[in-house]
Amino acid sequence: MAYIANSGEYWMDDEAEPISCECGGDAFEVAVGFTLYADGDAVRAIGVGVRCATDGMLGSPAEWNIRDHPSLHLLQQV
Repeated sequence: MAYIANSGEYWMDDEAEPISCECGGDAFEVAVGFTLYADGDAVRAIGVGVRCATDGMLGSPAEWNIRDHPSLHLLQQV
């Protein structure tokens, strides 16, 4: 398991489940997206997106809001 940004501080390992695709695929391309506040001085939320390498199906297995500020340093922790 790998953590990104501040997720290691809050993630509940006992609630973690492996992701899988309806096609049976278990290999994924992963992307991380950030939402910034309008003034751009803090991260508002982080989302993780995946695409199945077998059939291209998209999913979003994790997203969370950022409550600690300053938070722009999270952009460098992916």
